Amino acid sequence: MAAPQTSLIYIHGFNSSPASHKAGLLRAMFEQAGCPERLIVPTLPPSPRLAMAELDAAIAGAGPVALWARLWVVSTPPGWRSTTI
Repeated sequence: MAAPQTSLIYIHGFNSSPASHKAGLLRAMFEQAGCPERLIVPTLPPSPRLAMAELDAAIAGAGPVALWARLWVVSTPPGWRSTTI
């Protein structure tokens, strides 16, 4: 039995959207690789608290995921690990 495929959740900035240039580039890369369903770009509200709830829901429904964000992290919610790449 094959292991489940890992999806990527792209976390756009608060002044951005899933229609951003970076999200579009990622979408094109995933389409070219033949796995567009493995890219998740949720629409995040400007409220950090509401955005965290949206991300929690996206993560819970996605199976194995990697997160990619270009954000300044002021604080990390309990249970989350912050890594700068």
